[in-house]
Amino acid sequence: AQDIATVSNTGIFPDSGYFKIAIEEIGLPVTSYENNFNSATNDFVGFGFTIGPETGFDSDAIQSDHPYRSVDGVHNNDTLELTYMLKNPIVLSDKDASLSFDEVVLIEPGASGTVYGDDQFWDFAIVEGSTDLGASWQPIVDGYDSRENQSWLDQWDSDIDSDGNSVAAGDKSLFINKELDMTANGNFNAGDTVLIRFKIFADPLAHGWGWTIDNLKIQIDEKPPVITQITPDYMFVGDSEIILNAKVTDNTVLDSVTYEVDFNGTTQLLSLPGSVGQYSVSLSFSPPITATDVFKYRIIAVDQAPNPNTTIAPATGYFEVPVAVLGNPQSTYVNDFNSPTDDFIGVNFSILQPDRFTDPALVANSPYPDGPFGTTEMSYLLKYPIVLNQAMAMVSYDEGVLVEPGVDKVAFEVSKDGGATWIPVFDPYDASDQSIWANIFNNFDENGNSTGFAEPVMMRNRQFNILDNPQLNGGDEVLVRFRMSVNDAVHGWGWIIDNLEIQGPTTGIVDALQGNIEVYPNPTTGLITIAGDIQGSKSAIIVTDLLGKIVNQLNLEVRNNTIKQTLDLSGLKAGIYLISVNTDQGVYTSRVVIE
Repeated sequence: AQDIATVSNTGIFPDSGYFKIAIEEIGLPVTSYENNFNSATNDFVGFGFTIGPETGFDSDAIQSDHPYRSVDGVHNNDTLELTYMLKNPIVLSDKDASLSFDEVVLIEPGASGTVYGDDQFWDFAIVEGSTDLGASWQPIVDGYDSRENQSWLDQWDSDIDSDGNSVAAGDKSLFINKELDMTANGNFNAGDTVLIRFKIFADPLAHGWGWTIDNLKIQIDEKPPVITQITPDYMFVGDSEIILNAKVTDNTVLDSVTYEVDFNGTTQLLSLPGSVGQYSVSLSFSPPITATDVFKYRIIAVDQAPNPNTTIAPATGYFEVPVAVLGNPQSTYVNDFNSPTDDFIGVNFSILQPDRFTDPALVANSPYPDGPFGTTEMSYLLKYPIVLNQAMAMVSYDEGVLVEPGVDKVAFEVSKDGGATWIPVFDPYDASDQSIWANIFNNFDENGNSTGFAEPVMMRNRQFNILDNPQLNGGDEVLVRFRMSVNDAVHGWGWIIDNLEIQGPTTGIVDALQGNIEVYPNPTTGLITIAGDIQGSKSAIIVTDLLGKIVNQLNLEVRNNTIKQTLDLSGLKAGIYLISVNTDQGVYTSRVVIE
């Protein structure tokens, strides 16, 4: 450049030599690409980026200039684009068009509340693709800046100079992994051949440290298969067959699924092709199952990735299916589940103290699993058969039901033929049975599964007479189970059952004392009132739990043939209690439920 001075002044830039514009050849299309940048590579071409080390990091990576370049523009619309392009185009997969990398982004944040495309969304990083050899570029993901992650924004803001530039540096502690589906936003489709580049867009104002990218993986399948299965609850002595069901899926293509079965220490491998997602095997036993047999299995799934990914379920050990050994028939069964018990058989329920509860209960595995396909049943079997009373065969329990309304169901069932067939005593039900259950269930995550959890306030008492079902009669000897049926879609917290009485001491008692004596409110949170007309001069009130233990008692004087007494039972745990009023006329008994 020359000026118009009498003696012309000349400036030459650069001082020596020439600027060079590299001519790079686009590489051949590939189906995948992976680089941790720890070895020298010339796979990328661009301006404003290099591959190398940086203070604060353990290994080489793609580094923008630190600080990244901006433009000292005369006009406010002067901008600069810094780009780094992978020379080999990627042929997008129809199975897994994934792109992932670790990154640190210390790039000028836009105004609070702005998003990519807004006028005040200042500098940004962006990943772009081109299907026309770089003539035009489209976002693979929308641009983003330091506001993308709070730790980046905090670091950016930690050291700002007088010109508004951030002089805070990045380091390895700020790495965040980004995973992208290159077909997600609709700009690109499976089968497209796409050039990929990383770009920083910089305006003429503030700038900062920049962008680091490491561990780049494009269509590298590192996701193992996913196995969904529900272990059979139990086998009966005499069974000659068991069916195992599983759903196995993969983000690309399955290679094989194998059931490894261990029966009394002898292992058998059942290999199935990996072309379908539903796997069902039937195993026969000859002679039939005995009480001492031990049956275990696990599932091994392998995909067809170049470096095959394997999933084994369970991760350690085996699924074991117990053999149901039944006890002697009983006329009654009562359990508040506060003491350890082995009265029930099944692997998909247990007796434990859930979070937010103060004592144990019978609980389905929580959250309950999705079934592998169709509808799958999970049940908990009482090992003692029950002989039904002739007049009334009453059952009572407290419960909370958080299962998908209209699809998943819970039921109380009995069997008259040793478990070959089962009879629901009444219609199965779900979270819609009680408004409080439905309200708790109707909180969902991004996958549509319920995030509601059980808590004591939701517990409700259920009472019924087994003999109300016309298929059942007094004198029948029946097996009893709690059964939950689930599908392969939405799931929730599950089912909790407490204070179970089958033909127990309180199940035939009404909720009001005989004669003119009442107890209220019932259910109660602690305070109850006993009031009514009785004959005599003295009365005693006794409160007992289901096992007959006295938990409260009080002697009263009767005046004018009337009693009215308030009791504070708030110190007792939630459950069912008996209230007995002893008078000169006799003993009047009622049950009360403390919530």
